[in-house]
Amino acid sequence: MSNNRSYFTLVLDTTPPEVEIIAPWYTTAHADTHIYIIADELLDTWQEIYIIDSTGKRHDLIFDYKGDRLYGMVKFSQVASGIATIYARVRDEVHNISALVGKAIDIKAGAKVFVFTTEASQNVDTALFLRNIKTEESNRQIDTEVR
Repeated sequence: MSNNRSYFTLVLDTTPPEVEIIAPWYTTAHADTHIYIIADELLDTWQEIYIIDSTGKRHDLIFDYKGDRLYGMVKFSQVASGIATIYARVRDEVHNISALVGKAIDIKAGAKVFVFTTEASQNVDTALFLRNIKTEESNRQIDTEVR
C-alpha cells in the first residue's frame, strides 16, 4: 500500500477593492462635470452611486463601466446649489463590496472662469503675421537760409 496523498490549495479573495472618487472641488449646475470612480482592481458592473445635495435630497446615478473604473459625465441641474456629496460603493469581480466612499463638491449657481497659462509655447507660423512693406527713397530740397 502506498502512502501517496493528494491535496489541493484553495485561495479565496475576500479583500474588497479600494476606491477613490476623482471629481472637481466645485462645478456649476449646468456644466458637464466629469467624475471617475477608480479602484485598485477589476470591478464588476454592479454599482451604487448617488449624490446627497445641500437640502438632503438623494440623486441616484449610473456610470459607465470601464474595467477598473467607472465614468460619469454629470450635469447638476437638478441638484440644489451648495455643498453636495457624491457617494460610491462598488464590488470587484468576485463580488467583494468596497467601503462607501464620498467626496464633497460645491455646486455653484454660476462661476467666472479664469484661465492662467505658465510657460506655454506653441509653434506659430509667423508668415501669418508678417506683412511686406513697400518703401521708396526720395530726396527733397529744403531751404536752409535763415531770413
